[in-house]
Amino acid sequence: MIADTLAHTFPHRLPQPPRPPMPSFEPLTPRELEVLQWVSSGKSNAEISMVLGISVCTVRVHIQSIFNKLPANNRTHAAARGAQLGLIDFGAPLHT
Repeated sequence: MIADTLAHTFPHRLPQPPRPPMPSFEPLTPRELEVLQWVSSGKSNAEISMVLGISVCTVRVHIQSIFNKLPANNRTHAAARGAQLGLIDFGAPLHT
């Protein structure tokens, strides 16, 4: 409160606190976001392939791309990174 008043009164004299760096990552495609949402719900590659009507191999390719872009080490890490970055919503209903 006092710092806000001082900063408003003397903006040129008080150093600004450093801002945390914005995470930079290559944006996920709509399909990768869809796969990430299913991964975060705990679905296996086979289950995701059936729901989306794509091959298990294609699901693996999407998941590897997600790992590379976020970056993440595994499915749980990818889901956590997706939630942290606001890419997925654990409360959102999934549509088939």
